[in-house]
Order: sequence, then structure tokens, then C-alpha cells
Amino acid sequence: MLSPAVHLPHAVACNFLLAQFLKTECDSLLFVDDDMRFPDNALDILRTTEGAYDMVAGLATARRGSCESLVFRHGADGKFQTVPLPVPVAGVVAVDVLGLGFTLVKRDMLQKIVTMLGSEEIFSFDPMLGEDGNFSQQVELAGGTMAVNCDLILEHAIQAYATIEQSTGKVIISVADFGLRKKQTTKEEK
Repeated sequence: MLSPAVHLPHAVACNFLLAQFLKTECDSLLFVDDDMRFPDNALDILRTTEGAYDMVAGLATARRGSCESLVFRHGADGKFQTVPLPVPVAGVVAVDVLGLGFTLVKRDMLQKIVTMLGSEEIFSFDPMLGEDGNFSQQVELAGGTMAVNCDLILEHAIQAYATIEQSTGKVIISVADFGLRKKQTTKEEK
């Protein structure tokens, strides 16, 4: 785990980790964001995911906006769209993009991308896709496959506030969206 230096994009930290990883004999690289919580057996769950996926992540929610699940496929318009989860939530869901919050990437895939791009600096920021979406696109271009293992439920830290509405006595939870807007839900809606 490595946080980027102040004012540098996360891609810089990812490229540094990749360079260090490629000097080892390790079979895969695990990315872990510092705002994620996960069970003790999380890595075992990822490693034993059914299917031959090059990149697999646990199930997390977005920390912005609607806090929806991070399970995406390409839509008809070319943009990523959320995939409905199976109920009960379990099993493996193939996806077209993954966040790097708690994600295991196989060495062979990383080496394919390095060869394809001719550089060990394979992570970069894209204004439309961010670092995670841009990297997922590289995996796709290299012929890789991605999945979310819904048997591994991750917790994603968000900034939230709870207060009691004086007139009704209801608990109101406000989730800050980095100062852009607030989403309010009552305890009954949760």
C-alpha cells in the first residue's frame, strides 16, 4: 500500500508499486486503497475466485454520489453502466471496469500491458475514466478479463453526518459529496 505524494495523482503511486513488483517473483499484485475495510480472509477469497480472471476485486460501493455498487459493464452508448447484482448478493460477476480499491491483478496481465505499451508506466489519469477506468481499459485492450467477487463484501469509508430532525424526531444521515451536494436519507429508508 502506498499513498501518492502530496498533489501527485494516484497513477504515480500505482506505477511505483508496479516497478517494485516487477523486480519480484510474485504471481500477482494486490491494490488496497486506504479508505477500505475488509475481512481477514479477503485475500484468500480473491485468490480462490472461480473462473480464469486476470483481475478480480471485492464488492464495494462508490464513495461519491449515490454510493451504488461498483459493478460496471459497457452500455450501448459506450459509457459504463451499473450492473444489477444477483439477490441474494453472492458469486462472481464479470465486469468491464474495476476500481483498484481492493483488487488483485495477475502478473501475466501486468506484463502483457507493459509489453503492449512499451513502458512500465502503465497507469495514468484520464479525465473521463480516472486511473481505475483507464487501467481497466488497458486490461481489456490486452485481452484480459475482470470480475467482482460478491462473496467478498468491502466497506468503503465515506464522510457522513447523523442528526435528529427536530420536527419529526427522525434520524437524518447526510453524506457529503466532497462539497458538491448532500444526499439525505432517513433511518427508515436504509
